[in-house]
Amino acid sequence: MPDLRPISRYLTRFAHTLPHLPRALRLVSQAAPGWTIAWTILLLIKGFLPVATVFLTRPIVNGVLAAIRSGGDWRPILIPAAGMAAVLLLTELLNGAIHWVRTAQADLVQDHITSLIHGK
Repeated sequence: MPDLRPISRYLTRFAHTLPHLPRALRLVSQAAPGWTIAWTILLLIKGFLPVATVFLTRPIVNGVLAAIRSGGDWRPILIPAAGMAAVLLLTELLNGAIHWVRTAQADLVQDHITSLIHGK
């Protein structure tokens, strides 16, 4: 039987930090409101890309099977394959954009917290 203690410790820590989440989100949105909105939008878009990948996988697999059975007519899979390539490229571009946004956001949050500390 697997040892569940690490998972239990993780869930316990998570439960203890959960009450602080609204305050942390408020702090981040006060420090960098535009970057927070951009980050949220990028994450939402990125969240739909796996759905698009799953949606495009079936026509590609069916097209490959049909091409093998028909002796090599690969034209029916060109559009789904191009869509899959676009989804994969968009995933990588979004990863880069999210990293860039998070870096800018983190700098602004750090500056905001420093100014709050100096204000006290």
